[in-house]
Amino acid sequence: MINTTFDEHTKPLIRPEAFYGNHEKICDVCVITFSYKVVEWALSNLPCIQVAEIGCCNGNHPIYLTEWKGIKVAFYMSLVSSSAASTCLEEAHCLTGCDRYILFGSCGSLDAGKTSGKLIIPTHAYRDEGLSYHYLAADEYIEMEHWQEVAKFFEIEKIPYVTGRTWTTDAIYRETEGKAEKLRKEGCIAVEMECAGV
Repeated sequence: MINTTFDEHTKPLIRPEAFYGNHEKICDVCVITFSYKVVEWALSNLPCIQVAEIGCCNGNHPIYLTEWKGIKVAFYMSLVSSSAASTCLEEAHCLTGCDRYILFGSCGSLDAGKTSGKLIIPTHAYRDEGLSYHYLAADEYIEMEHWQEVAKFFEIEKIPYVTGRTWTTDAIYRETEGKAEKLRKEGCIAVEMECAGV
């Protein structure tokens, strides 16, 4: 059973600054992707410099900096899963000083009739992973911050999209039919591995 006792009163034993030191803010926003193709496109089509590196025992992940319409944008390719992606985010925050993030990736559909041919904007994430319980008090769902702003932007840009709940799970091979049906009835239209945790 997941330990749902949330400790918000004492300090973490380890912080990223213990490994990386303290850094100044170097960007206005940081884009997090899970796709090496997105990173390759950016490196080929934008003027980029590597400004930091997230260390990892199975390979380091560079953080790059570019500029878009006068805005300094950092970006990096994250590891997959809530615990790994959140660790990358904690370390990217330490290394860049950034406090505004855009996270995007791929997911599975729980309702192809609603999601086919559209981008999905999650409104809430069902917490079926362990990491989020170390950051927020226990509850079944987390409401995503600023999803309405993303929807408004998509409306203006005429980008096909749908909003709905998502199911964040650590167990890709244990997404059972029964659980999927229960969550569909609660409004979940997608399943992925990071949203609730990050």
